[in-house]
Amino acid sequence: MASFLFLFLRRPYSALIPLLSLASSAAFSCKTQKWPGLRESTYELSYNSACYSLATGDIKAARSKLDKATNLCMQEFEEDDPEAKCEMAPIEVMKGLCLQKEGSTKDAMEVYSTV
Repeated sequence: MASFLFLFLRRPYSALIPLLSLASSAAFSCKTQKWPGLRESTYELSYNSACYSLATGDIKAARSKLDKATNLCMQEFEEDDPEAKCEMAPIEVMKGLCLQKEGSTKDAMEVYSTV
């Protein structure tokens, strides 16, 4: 959940704060909350949606959304741009977490070591 907060600490996404509440309540309750189905037109929104999917146990959807977030991020920034590396770090960490939850600890550690 800490990486989910990363975007809120870096940029003022006050409109998304209710989604943070929704995702955190889903992560800590037995009852699954419904994702409001926001457009995932930016890498930040795709990342947030992936965090929600991961918190609710849908690892396959989370990986798909993280891949989309990666592609959108690379479109927004040039590959050698230092800011791109900073923006990609939480996405890569979440990809590692997906691998870890799937039982691929060795692969997850490789991803973590690249960040």
